[in-house]
Amino acid sequence: MPLSLTPMRIGVLMALGAIVGWSFNFIFSRSLAGVLPPFTFTLLRTVVALAVFAPFALGTFRDCLPYIRKRPCFYIFLSLTGIGYYNALVYLAGQTTSVINMSLLALSSPIFTLLLGRMFYGEQLTHRRVFGLAAAVCGVTLLTARGDLALLKTLSFQTGDLFMLTGAFIFACYSVSLRRMDPEVTSHAFILTMFIVSFVFLLPLSAWELARGMTVTFTPVAVTGIVYLGIVASIFCYICWNGAIARIGAGNVALIYYTMPLISGFEAVLLLGEPLRWFHFASGALIITGVLVATRR
Repeated sequence: MPLSLTPMRIGVLMALGAIVGWSFNFIFSRSLAGVLPPFTFTLLRTVVALAVFAPFALGTFRDCLPYIRKRPCFYIFLSLTGIGYYNALVYLAGQTTSVINMSLLALSSPIFTLLLGRMFYGEQLTHRRVFGLAAAVCGVTLLTARGDLALLKTLSFQTGDLFMLTGAFIFACYSVSLRRMDPEVTSHAFILTMFIVSFVFLLPLSAWELARGMTVTFTPVAVTGIVYLGIVASIFCYICWNGAIARIGAGNVALIYYTMPLISGFEAVLLLGEPLRWFHFASGALIITGVLVATRR
């Protein structure tokens, strides 16, 4: 008997789609450190996203603009915490810290999301959700330590870790605040709003970087990163992420975020030829179990 696509299952699939698309963000952040200044990098991917997405969203954007104008500060806040300043913080972190540190610190975002949901919206932390969170955290820790928990003692933290932790917090603020959006504002209109606001606020910061003598080098990897992040990570992923939150709630989506290291690991196996080890299977089982238990209804 085939499984029916319930709102919960659709939400889970949409969240996973977003995470798969975002899984390369940390790699591009680190590999392009020193090639693209952080705010300019964020601005360039936003320009690509605007150019590609605007023709498809201008009509609904015009219809929704009166509702957006009624709460300009709220939509500016969502735009900067969801795209503009969040991504800039990731790229700032990539200047001085490692991918493994960024991945580890980014996983604090679901914890922030659950706590903020509890504080401001009274979202319950059920025993099932707490157990799922604990299982996912154990799986992520095992994967990060590559099966050797003693390795965690050797992790050193850099200035960029503070940027990544701040980014994780403001993205949690974004995810939790989405529930306060006006129902009249469509997903396409909202995403286009985020691109426009991010462009306006990033432009002076990019100009400041260039005025300080920072240079932009359009290497093949840089162009690939700008195009990929501008189209896939900026458009496809946010449509999926916002749709997932609308269907299953920010708390459940936050827990699914813990599949990020698992997905990144499989990508490394497929694309980089990295070997599969026992801890990949063990951590994967813990993460998947945690997500299934926490999101089951």
